[in-house]
Amino acid sequence: MEKVFENLDYEIYSDGMYYYIYLKEDTKVIGWEMTEYTFTSSSLDECLHHVQ
Repeated sequence: MEKVFENLDYEIYSDGMYYYIYLKEDTKVIGWEMTEYTFTSSSLDECLHHVQ
């Protein structure tokens, strides 16, 4: 997974096919899991719209 976007509240990662939105506060927890995303889509534009 590669981080493709970050703002004050969210981080977006991609596995090459899909984009996953994570709450930044969740990624700071020790032992957080990549399965704990808040939204996913195959469209980066849709994900960016979701976090704006």
